[in-house]
Amino acid sequence: MTPLEAITHLIEEKKRARQIPHCAMMEDVVRLCNLAAPELQEELQRLKKEGKIAFKQTINSLSIYIV
Repeated sequence: MTPLEAITHLIEEKKRARQIPHCAMMEDVVRLCNLAAPELQEELQRLKKEGKIAFKQTINSLSIYIV
């Protein structure tokens, strides 16, 4: 599963469960993607530069939103 597919899947699951906020947590994206850490970081940065996703720092992690 690509990072964008994983993020979309996680957000859709939260919407179906009526959980707020509608975001994907970084550890869940890492768990779903079959990429090494450097490749995943590279892909996430590319998606951010393209304006497809946004990051927000949480207390213990990083949340990812689809823009």
